[in-house]
Amino acid sequence: FIVSSSSLISKYQGEFEQCIRVLFEVAQEMKPSVIFIDELDSIGLSRNETDSECGRRIKTEILIQMEALMENSGVFIISATNTPYSLDIALLRRFDKLIYVTLPDKATRYKMLKNRLGPEGIDEKNLEILSTRTEGFAGSDIEKLCKESLLKPISRLQNAKYFRKVYRKNNDEVIPCEGSESDAIEIDIEAIRPAKIEFCAKTSIEDVNEVLRSIKPITSKKMITELDKFASEVATYRKAPVTSSTTSSMPWYQYLLSCGLDCMFH
Repeated sequence: FIVSSSSLISKYQGEFEQCIRVLFEVAQEMKPSVIFIDELDSIGLSRNETDSECGRRIKTEILIQMEALMENSGVFIISATNTPYSLDIALLRRFDKLIYVTLPDKATRYKMLKNRLGPEGIDEKNLEILSTRTEGFAGSDIEKLCKESLLKPISRLQNAKYFRKVYRKNNDEVIPCEGSESDAIEIDIEAIRPAKIEFCAKTSIEDVNEVLRSIKPITSKKMITELDKFASEVATYRKAPVTSSTTSSMPWYQYLLSCGLDCMFH
């Protein structure tokens, strides 16, 4: 069962708590089962005087249901959050283990970049340089870098003003080129039929470097400091760095289950 606050929340009073009860009841009926709660901080923030009555009832219901499962080994609970230090302490105590999923190391960044940019012709030397320059990047940052880099040739095609003809056996086509080339012809791309355009350009290292200059890592140093501090103060803490060995074909949930861990934060 994969749930988040958006899949449980309701505008009707008491329905949120009922959805939580039904979720845990169904999980017990279908055991062995796994409940994955994404963005746990959206429903499990630390309780304080400013909490609404609805918010307190929701936290209480979650705590009651998790307490009932502590004696039931047939249901496995996994949660994820980016701000574990903001969670209610009673909720944290319901989990046996915490996993700190760190940022990918250099070897992992190299592997991620090679998987996405290697087929485009980016050589190993440039991939090595890119893996060093992307220090502090999360997996989502690297994914964004690769996606925007792969779109660069398409952007060049859309903005192209000059083309040169390429003659085939039964047909002739045009490809984008620089205006300084001797056989360049100024043509409006909208006047060219798609079948007449030959587009086989690949992403270059210049494209990647251009995108890299405009992308900053989403995870700030302040956030990393707070996570490290929290991890050092939690007795059940266990560090699980993202390395090239953990980015294999094994699904993430199998990796966590193989570690025997019940909660993670990243």
